[in-house]
Amino acid sequence: MLAFGSERPQKRLRPNVLPCKISYNGPANAELRYWNPKTETDGTQTAYFRGRKLLGKTATVPSGYEGVVIQKTDRTIMDAPATNGLRQHDMDEEEEDEDDVANNVTAPRELKIVEQTGTFDAITVWGHESFPTNTADPYLKGVQEWVDFASAIHDDSNSPSPPNDTTSGA
Repeated sequence: MLAFGSERPQKRLRPNVLPCKISYNGPANAELRYWNPKTETDGTQTAYFRGRKLLGKTATVPSGYEGVVIQKTDRTIMDAPATNGLRQHDMDEEEEDEDDVANNVTAPRELKIVEQTGTFDAITVWGHESFPTNTADPYLKGVQEWVDFASAIHDDSNSPSPPNDTTSGA
């Protein structure tokens, strides 16, 4: 499990997903001569990285959502024990006893803390010599599927409403 923490002011960022593996995990002082994407009049983006032509597609974060950039930390916290709502049933005993109640409580868990370093409202995904598509690119497809899934589980318009009581008790 992860816990979010934020102690610094948030920066507005524009993440880029490049179709390559870089064996470096630190800050990069990328100057404009190394990364300078050009936006055409039709909205397409073109950049060159190590001599290879990249074509970019920008996906915006839908209204009501916010993209966040996080960074792992070495900090942890302990989660408080809570009842999990699920009960284990012992087939040998018909009556509930202290063991059944104890099984309903989850043990404290260690949560790793990640720090939020910035937010974004759009992300650019790049492809080699061709534009990434929503159906083939795993990043674009994943973002869309997660947004659709979140919308579906939080949409109250499809939930059954309680039946109206048409009888009067008075």
